[in-house]
Amino acid sequence: MYLCDMLALIGFKRIIAGLAVVTVVVIVAVVVPVVIVENLSKQTAGNYSFACYSAANTYGYLYVNTFDPSNVNVNLIAQNRGTGGNFQFYITIVLQPGSTYILVVTTYAPGVTTAFSIIASGPTSIGLLTTTTRTSITSESTIPVTATPVTTSTPIAGSSNYTSELTNSSQTFTRYGSTGTFYYQAIQINVSVTGNYSFACFSAANAYGYLYVNTFDPSNVNVNLIAQNSGTGGNFQFYITIVLQPGSTYILVVTTYAPGVTTAFSITASGPTSIGLLATTTRTSITSESTIPTITAPPAILNNTCMSAWSGSRTVLLYLSNSTAFSYTLFQYTFVATMISTTLAFALRQDPSYWCLDDISVIGNGQQIWQDGGFETSPLTQYHTYCNPNAAAASGVISATCAHSGHYSFYDGSVRYSDYLSQSFTKVVGQSYSISFWLENRGGPINSFIAIITT
Repeated sequence: MYLCDMLALIGFKRIIAGLAVVTVVVIVAVVVPVVIVENLSKQTAGNYSFACYSAANTYGYLYVNTFDPSNVNVNLIAQNRGTGGNFQFYITIVLQPGSTYILVVTTYAPGVTTAFSIIASGPTSIGLLTTTTRTSITSESTIPVTATPVTTSTPIAGSSNYTSELTNSSQTFTRYGSTGTFYYQAIQINVSVTGNYSFACFSAANAYGYLYVNTFDPSNVNVNLIAQNSGTGGNFQFYITIVLQPGSTYILVVTTYAPGVTTAFSITASGPTSIGLLATTTRTSITSESTIPTITAPPAILNNTCMSAWSGSRTVLLYLSNSTAFSYTLFQYTFVATMISTTLAFALRQDPSYWCLDDISVIGNGQQIWQDGGFETSPLTQYHTYCNPNAAAASGVISATCAHSGHYSFYDGSVRYSDYLSQSFTKVVGQSYSISFWLENRGGPINSFIAIITT
């Protein structure tokens, strides 16, 4: 059983060693503003557990029959903080048929609000009832229990929750960077506002997350991969933060670090506005290539002396900002020429690590148009235009450090400012062209990568 919610501004006094502390609280028995664990007479007595996952330090209390926030010691049968790891509560207790139980979710410190998830497990599923009553609890409405992926939004703008589970019937693949068979779930993400978004996973297993743009193909897991993570969220959970753009479809793939593992999980997504989260069962991508999306990038990167001579409109193919490290990944795009001359450029910044760019390709009518995409010819400027408008240190060079193929690649660690690599070529108006390149991010807390084309 798994559900999500956000701690709302409902106050009560949590008693600590005789002191009354006003605390934000949600009354829950697996989540929502007020929920009751009930009707065990229709279920099975046994040992049940309630695990909390949250970005805050949480505290859980379990009551029997009634809960009165003005008398918090009455009917209290269990409480916990921290046993679940990462400052999360974990309560395990034998529940009996014929009683109603109330789980109160709150925080260790007063006045704290946070998104959270509760995963409940036991010998059978648990009936859930909801009410808005703040004193003794009475039954009002039943919350259906389902293992079907659902999309929910909290009342607080900018945060969305998604709960589901990986089971033996889930789709399988071999995740990027590993071997073996893994259960996974693909979640489509839609955003309406450009900004920095984060995706935190909460589960009982060691979770691994991958983020793709436009399409996800489980048979080609390196294609369109823009971010991946495992463990940054604490307690062996993934936490991905990345700038997303409206006009593109993103796919979050939830899986586990080890193969063959099943688990319930919850995703808390946050950003400048609410986020659409929708399960997708498509096992293959619509196409291995993607049409140019509508993406914006910081004006300072797009408007400078390096780009002042370019003609035509500028379209951003790819914008990565403060991306987590990833190994060589193939990015592919198609476009129809609307003018004779086009410039394809890359703007790179990496503090304090490096980008590796290799095997750039532009194909039209079956012919390779881009020259020296493998960077096997020296000097760099023989075929490429290079510009470093702010004289950034550790700027891009041809290097044998991290070639994808051949002996060399473009190796760029431009500090504080972006430097630019570009090449112009002639096209036939109305003809379709394919662009591809391989990119590796060697890490660094501050970085950006932009691929731009004039159309």
